[in-house]
Amino acid sequence: LLICSSIFTATASVIPPVTETEAGKTVTIDFSYDNIAGIHGTFTTTGDDIIESIEIVPDSDFTGTQKDNVIAYYSDAPENFVANIKVVVKSTAKKGDECKVVFEYETTENGKLPTTPSYEYEEAIIKIVLDYTELDKQLDDAKTYEGKEDKYTEDSWDAFVKAWEAAKKARTDAATQKEVDDV
Repeated sequence: LLICSSIFTATASVIPPVTETEAGKTVTIDFSYDNIAGIHGTFTTTGDDIIESIEIVPDSDFTGTQKDNVIAYYSDAPENFVANIKVVVKSTAKKGDECKVVFEYETTENGKLPTTPSYEYEEAIIKIVLDYTELDKQLDDAKTYEGKEDKYTEDSWDAFVKAWEAAKKARTDAATQKEVDDV
């Protein structure tokens, strides 16, 4: 992505551009800029109902200012700059929920912002997924009992089948990690 035109070529990247995570987890996104002497921009989000908190952590050489969701950074010469965004996802987030973190900014290669702003933007998407690891292990184990109902009482077999059906249903229909864990 070409941001400015001069002797130096400034580039930007977002790592990772899409993150799949579970509810209650922290996601770190790196907004990275190479060969810049200044950057000024604002982070915004969509899907705020699933975000517990956001923290902007500029790289260790950061000598600019940061207030709320704004970063202003200037240097004497072009160098690399990274802003780490730590997003804590609410524990109530549901499968399929997503939020977008957008950084709208302008950069400079000479430490002075242009008189006519020229804004670019980078974005990262966080998607909520569920962890089925333990449930899948238990479903695999349950398959080993197929065709063995004659070895159990009718009541115990009925209870087993009821639990097994609930687990299979949760594998496709659960919306929250709690629903998966409970079953």
